[in-house]
Amino acid sequence: MNIILERKGQELKQSTLKGKMERVPSLSTSPLLNSSCEKFRKIKANSICKSCYSVNSLGIYKNLRSMLAVNSEILSQHLTDDEIKRAARGIHSPLSGLFRFESHGDILNEAHLNNLVRIAALRPDISFALWTKRYSLAENYFDKHKKPKNLEVVYSSLLLNRPINKERFNHCNKIFTVYSKDGVKQKGVTINCGGKKCNDCRFCYTGTGPQHINELIK
Repeated sequence: MNIILERKGQELKQSTLKGKMERVPSLSTSPLLNSSCEKFRKIKANSICKSCYSVNSLGIYKNLRSMLAVNSEILSQHLTDDEIKRAARGIHSPLSGLFRFESHGDILNEAHLNNLVRIAALRPDISFALWTKRYSLAENYFDKHKKPKNLEVVYSSLLLNRPINKERFNHCNKIFTVYSKDGVKQKGVTINCGGKKCNDCRFCYTGTGPQHINELIK
């Protein structure tokens, strides 16, 4: 974990990730403190959020839970221009040049999204990607604000085996959908996420490759 901003006695930290996201650091918030995440987990339909790996992880790793809680508190507030500059300087991605926003939670509010966009805009040397299920919040925000060229916005499908329609939106770069084995057979889709590490694939971070990213549920 790397401190990227000290603010009012609290520390905003980026995470070092493993598995397919090895060498791709992340700045995330807590799904336990996000009302939208809580609502999505309660959907009776086949919501992918019901099997949230992050919620399960936070029940085990107390230090991670505490870190993401502090990140949530800081990022949900409007950060001054000076604080954004300091946070942008603190971002590190020396091994890949890639950086993920929200590998655990989701956008909390417009202030949170605005903070992330401003950070990305100050680091054109890094390719950022943001995953979100809060489509309306993101669409409304980017209707009014310019998206940095080095930021890819990925809309995650809420339901298992049910990709959302990209044509409904104006500002997402890719659609990310999780499938079951039965869903893959029924839909006839190609799984194109998981066979490589993100640092080797780079589709979600650089605007390359297919617009629909499909992953097999773990």
